[in-house]
Amino acid sequence: MQAFPRISLSAAWGVVKHHKRFFLISQLVFIAIGLVIGFSIPRTYKAEIKLAPENSGPSLSGSLGSISSMLGMNLGNQLSEDAINPELYPDVKSSPDFLLGLCQIRVQTKDGQVKTDYKTYLTRHTKATWWDALRIKLFPPKDNGTVAAPAGQTDKTIRLSMADYLLLQGIDGAIGCSVDKKTGVITITAIDQDPLVAAILVDSVSARLQDFITDYRTSKARTDLQHFQQCYADADAAYQETARRYAAYADAHQDISLESYRVESDNLENEMQLAFNIRTQYATQVEMAKAKVLERTPVYTVLQKPYVPVKHEAPRRSFILLFWMFMGFVLSFLWKARKAENPILIHKPAARRADEADSAPVSFED
Repeated sequence: MQAFPRISLSAAWGVVKHHKRFFLISQLVFIAIGLVIGFSIPRTYKAEIKLAPENSGPSLSGSLGSISSMLGMNLGNQLSEDAINPELYPDVKSSPDFLLGLCQIRVQTKDGQVKTDYKTYLTRHTKATWWDALRIKLFPPKDNGTVAAPAGQTDKTIRLSMADYLLLQGIDGAIGCSVDKKTGVITITAIDQDPLVAAILVDSVSARLQDFITDYRTSKARTDLQHFQQCYADADAAYQETARRYAAYADAHQDISLESYRVESDNLENEMQLAFNIRTQYATQVEMAKAKVLERTPVYTVLQKPYVPVKHEAPRRSFILLFWMFMGFVLSFLWKARKAENPILIHKPAARRADEADSAPVSFED
């Protein structure tokens, strides 16, 4: 069995004491590095909004509902007829078409000097660290234009340039969406260099996410509604035509008492009544389809409205400074510990421990 080495604190302190000038200079150098990095990172602000969607799944009752509540499980989403439940909302917000829609929202900075769309704001009015600016200058994206679909192609694929792809990746990293599995509360966050832009962004993400889910859940009901509305329009046109024909025939033959004319009049009246009944049925179905659309429309309760943040979220310059001070001390210590006179790590052989164990006195107890 291999023995673990033991650290000699006296030898370690001797290294620090013997090279204290070197450690002081290295600490000053790493403090300067930490300050440069900390002040090079622009400040960012975080806005947040919390939503509570309705539970569209069938309610659990009896012992199953009690057990699921005790275990902190939410089985309502599993029993829901929707393919998109709240747990998939983070995937929805990361989709390219959703992120492309965010590029068009109008934003405004807190000082009121910038009022433009979000894409222009990100590309022209945000600060970048000097190392990111240097990297982009040395390795610029190969294509900066918008990639268009080939002529005659009608597919619905999304085509992006490298610059747009990197922009969407940045937007995806700036917004977050999480769902509490126990309570079902949706938390949406947005991070930006301007506090007002962060609040506008999180509000837009929340609204567009609700619109996306609403369009998805009501798509079938809205399709049925359009179908019944078209059927009602056709039935109404047919009724109007039969009513016109019946009125014209009755007006033209009101003084004639022949049986053939009365039979034709009855046929036209029956045809008009049939068209009226069909129109009435479709009118009822239209109202039922409208009610179905309202029933399928989800309702979101805003638990926490977005507000303009006052304190910045990052960078934490004190943490960055302490991190680089610690890294400077560790690297300096490892550099000087290589040539230390007294070994810092003391390895105790396993054979020696076994000999010491054999030579130890054995005591017997009655």
